Amino acid sequence: MKARLAIHGDKAVYALSGDFEFFVRDEFLAEIKDRVERGLAHIILNLSRVTFLSSTGIGALIAAEKLLTAAGGRLVLSQPSEAVNSSLTLVRLNERLNVCADDTAALALCF
Repeated sequence: MKARLAIHGDKAVYALSGDFEFFVRDEFLAEIKDRVERGLAHIILNLSRVTFLSSTGIGALIAAEKLLTAAGGRLVLSQPSEAVNSSLTLVRLNERLNVCADDTAALALCF
């Protein structure tokens, strides 16, 4: 999985692409922890180019959401691809996490 980062004030927007699976879990969570330590507890993940979301990737999203919430922040998912949306819906994670149609709406949720 590849990630492109954009900082918007106290918010970080990651545009992810590729497979979100076991092999990227630790690196992903380390990056989230690093952002929290730098004072960025509001993270938006643009998932429009993620082609596969494994159960490990789902676990990583839940862990990131817990970490950010504990730091007073928020995790928002933006533009989930069809594959990601199917996985989120299957495990009903779309009901637990904030999911937005685009980055603008996601940034607005992180006030």
